[in-house]
Amino acid sequence: GKCELASVSEAADCDLKTELGLADDAALEELVSEVCASAVEGNTRDWNYVTFQGDNPNNYQWDNNYFDGGTRWNDAKETATEILHSGDTGSILRTYNDYASSAIIGWPDYGSESYYTDNFKNCDLRAAMCCF
Repeated sequence: GKCELASVSEAADCDLKTELGLADDAALEELVSEVCASAVEGNTRDWNYVTFQGDNPNNYQWDNNYFDGGTRWNDAKETATEILHSGDTGSILRTYNDYASSAIIGWPDYGSESYYTDNFKNCDLRAAMCCF
């Protein structure tokens, strides 16, 4: 479930405020928020690191094309001669096994050293679908 007070309290199976010696509900809410934020931050892998681990320095170009809606993955169309993920299966499985199965993969970095365009820079929802 979500890392928030309700789900953490339910999973704890005890009165967290009492067990942790906290004065009030606000202190418990603040503590849970801080712990959850820290857990997410500590378990997020850098986008650039993950995509460059495929030993293909041009991965960023495919990513940009995907974000811009310019790949066959965007249309999810297969033909008799072209299987949607043909040739990509090893990369998909490696990324899932090495990163996505146990961590969050962060958004592309838009720093000065980044190869990525600003596809999501102005996307307030930080959700891929709002930006296509």
